[in-house]
Amino acid sequence: MNKVEKEHFSAVYIFKSFLVLGKKIWYVLSVKDKRFNDLKAAGGMSNSGEDPKATAIREGMQELGVMITDMIFVHECFRVNHYQYYFLATEVSNLPELDDERKMSEIKGKKPGDSLHMRWVNLVEFSQCVYKGQFVAFKKALLKKAELDQVFAMDNIKLLRNLSV
Repeated sequence: MNKVEKEHFSAVYIFKSFLVLGKKIWYVLSVKDKRFNDLKAAGGMSNSGEDPKATAIREGMQELGVMITDMIFVHECFRVNHYQYYFLATEVSNLPELDDERKMSEIKGKKPGDSLHMRWVNLVEFSQCVYKGQFVAFKKALLKKAELDQVFAMDNIKLLRNLSV
């Protein structure tokens, strides 16, 4: 990851499994803007002097209401006029339950009618609906998670194989 001196975008992927009708299913905590059909990782532009990790931590709190205490860098790209940095959260507290869909206004006190809300989305659905500018980062986050977590890798082997072709 390069030293950042200018404004940048940072986002973070958070994965978790839940038992649904006795079956373990993996999900990603996502943000959806009701103005668009795409799903995204929580993220946003940096504040003045903020490094990419600090931006991702702040955005995780603001958009998801979670506290990220550790993460791993997974992807960097340049878009239009700024760098984008993507991370995989490895330690997170205050995770919502599976059925907890919160609007951002409920998380960070934004004005009523805010167009963003967060929800858990299963990995297959997310891979089909992820914002196209984040697809490569999502794929790299999945592969890094599989590298670090053998159970995750085995549970998602079919999806991982499909994404690697």
